[in-house]
Formats: sequence, C-alpha cells, structure tokens
Amino acid sequence: MYVSGRLASSRNGRNTLGPGGIDRAADELAPRRDHEFLCPRGHSFTRPLAADLPDGELPARWRCPQHGVDAARAGVDTPAPAPLEQGRPRIDKTPWQMLLERRTIADLDALLDRQLRELRCRRGGGPSGGVEAVTR
Repeated sequence: MYVSGRLASSRNGRNTLGPGGIDRAADELAPRRDHEFLCPRGHSFTRPLAADLPDGELPARWRCPQHGVDAARAGVDTPAPAPLEQGRPRIDKTPWQMLLERRTIADLDALLDRQLRELRCRRGGGPSGGVEAVTR
C-alpha cells in the first residue's frame, strides 16, 4: 500500500527471511558465547561466536583490534603471550613544545615581526598598517 509518498506497512524492514525461507524477526540473534583471546602484547579481549560451534571449528587465532597482531584463543595449546617490552615511556608533547624544538624564541620573534610587516603592507597603510588613519 502506498500512502502519501511512502510505503505504509507496520512490518516494513523489520523482518528477514531466515534459512529455508522461514520468516524470522531481525532482533532474534543466534545464541552466542564469548571466547577470550590473548594478545602477544600482554592483554586479552573477547569475541562473541556462535554457541553451537564445536571446538574444532572455533578459530584458534583472531586479529587483535588494538595492535593488529594475531592473538591466540585462551585454552588452546599456544605459547603464553610475551610480556610487553619495556621501553621509554611515551611523552605527549604540545605543538608549542615541538615548535620550540625546531626554533628559538628569537627566531619566532623575528618571524612574527616579518609576517606583521607584510600583513600591514598588504592592507595598504605602510608599516603601521593604516592604524593611524582609523584612530585619528
């Protein structure tokens, strides 16, 4: 039925055909069971998989969503994950700190003065940028 520019149906888009053409509501999910995977970087995560899968069909490895490396399923004969390497701790720097690594304050002052002179000249007021004409 077509009513005022749209399909009029209470079931529009809510049902799907399951196996064998049986009408099944979309919110009926197959039974699932969480399986734990151990990342070689020292943490674990879980993935829901079908509950009726036999152990022989369950994946032994799954890609870690955090690191992108293969993680082994817990309980499978796999070596224990290697501990996370201890390196230098990551220190987040602000843009200002990174800028100061490349330039000195004196260089930044000279750069600012040059840019301000160019801007004032483009505005057409000489070195002062036409400020006197506005304030007089």
